[in-house]
Amino acid sequence: MRNTALVCLLLAIACSAGGADWSFTRQVYSCYTSGMTFQELADAGVTYISHVPATPETAEEAHRWGLRIMPYVSLYKVVDSRESPGFRTQPFWREIDLVDHPAWVLIREDGERRRPFDDPNYPAGLYQSCCNQPGIADAYVRGVENVLATGADGVFVDNVHPYPTCYGPELGIHEHLYPDEDNTEMYKRALMDVYEAVKAHGADFAVMLNSGGPRHEYSGHGDTLMWESFVFRWPTDEMRRDPARLCRTHNWAAVLRAYEQWREFTDAGGSIAPLTYLPARELEKPHAFLAYACAKLCGFQQWTATGEERQDILRQLYRTDTGMPTGPPASDGAVHYRPYERALVAGNSAAEPRRVELPWHLDDPRVADLYSGRSLMARDGKLRVELPADSGRIYVTQDAYLANCLGEAASMARSCSLRLGAVGRGDRRVLGVGAGGAARVR
Repeated sequence: MRNTALVCLLLAIACSAGGADWSFTRQVYSCYTSGMTFQELADAGVTYISHVPATPETAEEAHRWGLRIMPYVSLYKVVDSRESPGFRTQPFWREIDLVDHPAWVLIREDGERRRPFDDPNYPAGLYQSCCNQPGIADAYVRGVENVLATGADGVFVDNVHPYPTCYGPELGIHEHLYPDEDNTEMYKRALMDVYEAVKAHGADFAVMLNSGGPRHEYSGHGDTLMWESFVFRWPTDEMRRDPARLCRTHNWAAVLRAYEQWREFTDAGGSIAPLTYLPARELEKPHAFLAYACAKLCGFQQWTATGEERQDILRQLYRTDTGMPTGPPASDGAVHYRPYERALVAGNSAAEPRRVELPWHLDDPRVADLYSGRSLMARDGKLRVELPADSGRIYVTQDAYLANCLGEAASMARSCSLRLGAVGRGDRRVLGVGAGGAARVR
């Protein structure tokens, strides 16, 4: 566990770079659009979205609806446009092309250029960078500046990992800029250069970092840390035969450990953005509620998920304003719960249903189960509920539930009106520029 003072110092650094009045913990984030238009996401309360094209058209359409965008970049990679010429047209990738800078690739022990994650089947044209090279850090900053020049409001930085050894100097293939420093240290310096460059554009220009699972050592290098594959991972073909079991990444014990591991960071104002891949179309609703509840139990505010069928469930959860936690998680046997300013989050870790009385802390005793829409009544500060096996639930006031439903109805009415008008006009903006479906972060 990191020392609280160190965590606060790192967050102070981030706030000084981005402005004391802005924090990613107050944002609603969506990774991908999952087939929704920018209008639908904005009406659901989303404020930041990543994994959209770095083009002026995309930025214009996002800004039209009040969304801010963070296109994908990676300092872990360089490209070879001879293998994939399209990289030459991309604002970030064209700055780190091995055609122009052949020494910027990491060399394996056998003298070959290393593919990302040493995977020979990785998409064509991508290689792992050697960050200990003259000019590469400046090139990453130029690439990010190119992305921001399209109208983007930040970047999503993927593959924020420690580096393997580069054997370029040992094999006489290339030299390192700083022979006594390793690639991990040089990568961190380049990452900080990128972060400072983005924050120079304004307080609400954001940097999200993805290490797969968040890592404390990078917490001062960005505004928020993604936790990819939280509760459920992207399914391989083999996993699709039993996705609920084979795609599960975090059981309840792992979720409670995650809270302990990151509570000092989140209590100090740090942002964790869990990304859940919903692996089975027919189970998207229960899986989404389970993962959302797990995230909220941990104090991870920026939960997001990819969905193929139930985009309405994603919008419902994005639209749910729980506020901030008002206390730590508590347990009643296998049932775990946590109070928030405007909600009560609960989960059942048992393999069978549980009936329990939970403490209800809000003044309004008229309660709604967000999952089912069922009306409940708290009595004497207690709320009687039944939780299915291995499930998550969110309880809000009935007024809040009604507002959520009316918000969805109004948004869908507007969406239908816009789409009907767009068909006649051929307006690509309304039809969803950059509104790609679910895909895995790579």
